Amino acid sequence: MIQIRKQANRDKLSPYECGFQPLMSARVSFSLRFYLVMIMFVIFDVEVVLMIPVLFVLYGAKDMWSSISVFLFILILILGVLYERRDGSMDWSMDSKSWTGQKM
Repeated sequence: MIQIRKQANRDKLSPYECGFQPLMSARVSFSLRFYLVMIMFVIFDVEVVLMIPVLFVLYGAKDMWSSISVFLFILILILGVLYERRDGSMDWSMDSKSWTGQKM
């Protein structure tokens, strides 16, 4: 019921490894590029997964408007991939213009 709050200090917040002092930080930071590529992969993967049912519906549909709408959606996806490629977001090298802010 009544609890005494203990103040956390630096020693209690640091990782404990069998009595030894840790050699490195317990928090490993990932590159920003990793997250960017991961987000692009997830976005395009979800778009492809959403396209599969649309293609099945389109196969049964005979009107022109559904064909045009699916074609426009696929065109937007292709333009998005081309933009990401031209922008250099998919380049993994360190000398990319999008990461240095300079043109190559």
